[in-house]
Amino acid sequence: MLQRRLWRDYLENILWVFVLALVIRTFIFSSYRMPSAAMEPAVLPGDFLIAFRLPYGLKLPLTQTKLVVAAPTRGEVVITAFSEQPQTLVLRRVVGVPGDRVEMRQGHLQINDEICQYTVQADGSEWETGGGLSHMVIKSGREPSMTLPPVVVPPGFVFVLADQRATTDEARKAGLVPVDLIEGRAELIWLSWAVGAKLRTERLFKLIH
Repeated sequence: MLQRRLWRDYLENILWVFVLALVIRTFIFSSYRMPSAAMEPAVLPGDFLIAFRLPYGLKLPLTQTKLVVAAPTRGEVVITAFSEQPQTLVLRRVVGVPGDRVEMRQGHLQINDEICQYTVQADGSEWETGGGLSHMVIKSGREPSMTLPPVVVPPGFVFVLADQRATTDEARKAGLVPVDLIEGRAELIWLSWAVGAKLRTERLFKLIH
């Protein structure tokens, strides 16, 4: 009798751990592996991220419906999908929130008529400041400087942009995203593998800015 009770308690504990893990994975945290260089230098290919789901609402399991929808703020790095590819998740930075006028002229981001300023760093990346933003980008290179026509962000949307802007395919990495397609806010790099399966220990548990 005692042994049966111990087995029952053991199985109940396992069940509760499983349920708790499912709730955390569904409603609170999610994970993501960065497959490309689109968010260099903040996030590198091979970085494994933890994202916090709660800031942007609670998604009902097996649906795309959220109980509460909150818009991110400028500068946050989010895991999202685009309307054209709702099944494909990408990592992007929010540069415009509802009501903002966003434009890119000759590689210079402009938000609400404020032109961002750029300071070149020793490694060739540039510090972008202005319009409520302050982060590192890569926008130099042999490709023509990026230009995007002005867009006023409508209600229920944000404008996202990659930090890596030195390639001509950037137009596919930028644009309006419905807030309810945002999965979570990228918070932490918990693991990082370079090409050749080399562990990048200096990036372990690094916060994302």
